Amino acid sequence: MNEQTTKLIEELAQKLGTTAEHLWSVLVRQAPISASVDFIQLIGLWALSYFLIRYAVKKWRDCDIEGEDCEGRVMMATIASGIVFVMAMIAFFTAPGNIVSGFFNPEYWALKQIIK
Repeated sequence: MNEQTTKLIEELAQKLGTTAEHLWSVLVRQAPISASVDFIQLIGLWALSYFLIRYAVKKWRDCDIEGEDCEGRVMMATIASGIVFVMAMIAFFTAPGNIVSGFFNPEYWALKQIIK
C-alpha cells in the first residue's frame, strides 16, 4: 500500500476507536461475505426476472385465447418484468467485479472500500 492509503486507514481506525491492523483484517474478512451476498442477489434478480417474463408471456397468450379485455394486467406484468430485467442487467454488468475480487483478491476489495 502507498503512504496515502496507509494514512487513510489509520485515520479511519482512529475515528472508529480501533487499530489500523484490526480494521484491515476486518475488511479483508468481510470481502468474501460481501461477494457472496452480491452473488446471491445477482442470482435472485435473474431468477425473478426469468419468472416475471414467463408470467408476462403467459398473460399475453391467455389474453389472446380468452379474447377479453385484459390489457391492464398484461401491461402491468410486462412493465414489472421489464423493470426487473433492467435491474438484473445492471447488476450483471456491475457485480462481477466485486464478486471476483471479493473471493480471489480480498485485499483489493478492502482497499477499494477504504478509498470509497
